[in-house]
Amino acid sequence: MRNVRNWFTYKPQEVDIEAIQQRKQPNQVVPGQSMSAKEILEKYRRGMPLPPPKEGQYFGDLDVPDFDTMDLTEIDQWKKDFEETLQAAKDNVKKEEEQKATDQKESFTKAVQDALPKPEQSTVESS
Repeated sequence: MRNVRNWFTYKPQEVDIEAIQQRKQPNQVVPGQSMSAKEILEKYRRGMPLPPPKEGQYFGDLDVPDFDTMDLTEIDQWKKDFEETLQAAKDNVKKEEEQKATDQKESFTKAVQDALPKPEQSTVESS
């Protein structure tokens, strides 16, 4: 005899809510940047700037081989080489971001120092 599952015989499985919540990814929403489709179309129609898209990574000199003609060791070697290239690119981006943050911090410090009033040199009159 076969067991038939229908709305009379269905028994839902217990769900571990804590395990599901632990697997959740961090929220990537940026506050204040949500727009409806209507708002986006209106801005586009009026020529107003749209929110910037996410910047992707471009590997211009990366040659992707035909994996159908490669054996498993060649695929594995290509994967390792690609991961090294990707890690080097990520390291370069991180260095550039750190340099940019340092430059911004320095320019801010300089602007604050320029904005502060300079102490006047007191002249002592001899009598």
